[in-house]
Amino acid sequence: MAAFFMSCMLFEMELFDPLSEASLYLLTFATYSYVITCKSLTCIQRMGCGTILILSLTLAYDAYFYGLGGVYGEAETVIYNNIEYLALCSHIIFISTLTPYRRIGNSIGRFVDSILLLSRNSAYFMPI
Repeated sequence: MAAFFMSCMLFEMELFDPLSEASLYLLTFATYSYVITCKSLTCIQRMGCGTILILSLTLAYDAYFYGLGGVYGEAETVIYNNIEYLALCSHIIFISTLTPYRRIGNSIGRFVDSILLLSRNSAYFMPI
């Protein structure tokens, strides 16, 4: 989460306004490259983080070579036109690898089992 907020901070704070957009994407790459080296991440989580790394490099390349002075200008490429969708998809992929679906499913199952146990043992229990 800290890496996500750091990358948001890079683009929103006035402190980083003198930097070109390509440099900001490279700083985002550096932030997520630190995250990918964490030993607690599984292989699938590393692959999800890798999608953000690839996207950061792609956006930096696109801004540097097709933008004006490292900032997107009049030259709108396919990547620039779909930048929000690409970022959204890569972050969804990364966040979905961090979500413990098995634990959530087990918790829901235990909750349903407890309601069923109450309804079996009580003559006056009416499920809503």
